[in-house]
Amino acid sequence: MLKDIVIIDKESNGTVSLNMKVELLFIDDETVEEYILTGDINSNIDDKSITINSPLGSAIYGKKIGDKVSYKVGDNTYNVEILGIEACS
Repeated sequence: MLKDIVIIDKESNGTVSLNMKVELLFIDDETVEEYILTGDINSNIDDKSITINSPLGSAIYGKKIGDKVSYKVGDNTYNVEILGIEACS
């Protein structure tokens, strides 16, 4: 577990980082969802959490509002746009 450790900087500088609530537009079906980006240890917080090591989590990590990213799950590619970023308390 320690080999994958990530140091968390409390200042996000407007980028997606751990323990941030992220509003995402799934471009292909035009749905909007909110998720909290967590580390693997916190992955069972609720069904609206995604881990940093998941395909979606790793795709949005470090990105900014307005960025569009793609990620793959199996043979499928999904496209999302980051609409909002908010620190969780």
